[in-house]
Amino acid sequence: MKWYEIIMWRGAENSVSDFPVFCEQGFKTITLFNSLPEQFRPNFLRAISKKRAKAMTWDLENFRECLLKKGGGSLGGAPSELGYSIGFFSSMKDSEAFGYSLHIGDTNPMFVNSLIIRISPAFDMGDEQNAETMKKLFIQAVREFRPFWGCLKSESKAHLDVPKFENKAWHPVHWLNYYSPETIQQIEGLLEELLKDVPSAYWEDKILILPHDPLDDRD
Repeated sequence: MKWYEIIMWRGAENSVSDFPVFCEQGFKTITLFNSLPEQFRPNFLRAISKKRAKAMTWDLENFRECLLKKGGGSLGGAPSELGYSIGFFSSMKDSEAFGYSLHIGDTNPMFVNSLIIRISPAFDMGDEQNAETMKKLFIQAVREFRPFWGCLKSESKAHLDVPKFENKAWHPVHWLNYYSPETIQQIEGLLEELLKDVPSAYWEDKILILPHDPLDDRD
């Protein structure tokens, strides 16, 4: 069984004063996954060890407090231009635990804000219903998080992790892919070249879907 990951990248925030906005976006994005079976939800706030982990109470005010306290970018609880990183996991059992990582609030254009969700093999993505559930959650997360790029990939394609938009040297296309309109303008020609011999590829809710194997123009 494979591990899968959802990865989403968003550009820099406009200002640290937008904290209430991106805090709420982060909250709404992560809480989408509370619709999963209980053992896969973001149930615990990540800590140094699982023994120190505390159950997460999912309301916006508590999320805000955890973000300011645990986020790492703030000084004295004040909004920070360095952004905030926070993580959750779903279960004390390693065999079924999902991992959730969120970085938001970074205003430096050299860096990205990000969402990474590590999907346990216990959530069998080979099951048609599970795959459809994760596809719907991916689409909903795109709407809430508003990334410029996102994908759902299998761990076996680790060399396809990072899209290189700046030089267009190559570009990975995974099972599920999202590109903002601005990103599509940058890579439209390359996408067309990669997909010309892939009749099974199709778009759904602005998500590019490859039902079979991911692509890489180095293969």
